[in-house]
Amino acid sequence: MMKLKTQYHWGLLVFTAFIFFSCSSDNKLHTVDKIKPEVLAKPQLFIDFEQNGMVQPSSIEMLGKSRIAVLDSKLNEVLVFNDHGAFEFRFGGKGKGPGEFSRPQYIDQSRASINVIDAELQRVNQFNYSGDFERSFTFEENPYDGKMAVMGVGKYFVGAIGANGSLIKLVDTTKDTVNYFGEALGEENPPQRLEIARQTLAGGEIPGMYKNQVTLYLDGKHLYVFLEAYSRIQKYSIDGRLLWETAVDLPVNKLIFQKAVERAKKAPTDVLPSYRYITSMKVVDGRVFLLWMPVEDHPRKLVRINKNGEITTIYHVPEKEPTFFDFAIDSSDNKLYLSAPQIGQVYQTNLEI
Repeated sequence: MMKLKTQYHWGLLVFTAFIFFSCSSDNKLHTVDKIKPEVLAKPQLFIDFEQNGMVQPSSIEMLGKSRIAVLDSKLNEVLVFNDHGAFEFRFGGKGKGPGEFSRPQYIDQSRASINVIDAELQRVNQFNYSGDFERSFTFEENPYDGKMAVMGVGKYFVGAIGANGSLIKLVDTTKDTVNYFGEALGEENPPQRLEIARQTLAGGEIPGMYKNQVTLYLDGKHLYVFLEAYSRIQKYSIDGRLLWETAVDLPVNKLIFQKAVERAKKAPTDVLPSYRYITSMKVVDGRVFLLWMPVEDHPRKLVRINKNGEITTIYHVPEKEPTFFDFAIDSSDNKLYLSAPQIGQVYQTNLEI
């Protein structure tokens, strides 16, 4: 299983179907062939190791519209900077005690907290916006099964992995309740035999254990779900109503999947090659942004989807080598921040949105 978990992620990180409810919903397939890409200005160095001792900036988030929080998964700390790149404060640290991290995977925000999700401890540490530790709670789900979204104290959304025929579940640890919604594309707990899954992928089909993999993002008002194996995105209300679904059918998707198929044909019997279409997803003022996986000989892409689920813009992000993993957007001054964990740097460029 460790080999499988490793295959699920890029670097040190980690980093479905249609359903109708009582209210109206939309399923959309948008062609991207007629969208003229916008080429962004070359990203400039914003923060690096020499300035602040940063080693591996794996996850970044905007705190309001003037601060950038950077999770350094190697230092086991969160570093906070202002929008001029000046260091302000840090919090966390290596350990298993309150407010400490063992293997921090990513950060997100709920209404009043900065949340640090720890994969090894299966724990969410919650801090206020000054970096003071407030509380923590644990979760039972496999942290490698997809990115969860924290809603509040002891309350989070996470992939259901097909349980009850569902795609997502809302867990409230304070009330010991679980609510399911969304329609799964794969069966619940599919057989974990790697050889069968590898043969399935080598034959050009999606292995069962990949079919319900999701990346989640909560903006406080809605839950956004990216179906990792299918390159689709869904928008739900907080109470589980599907509002729209859009297939993001980029031409490079075929290349990403075909390379995974070729790797499966050559892989050892106990190794299942992974494939993902995105490295990160963020929602800014109701607009969804998806940072695409790097594809050799193709420009790196950032896709924007509007509030109605329509693909409106495809940005080309200048990138000499596959470097960027996570991103954050400051809508107050149209700045795009890109983390480069492998080289310990954060970059900045302009983004007209």
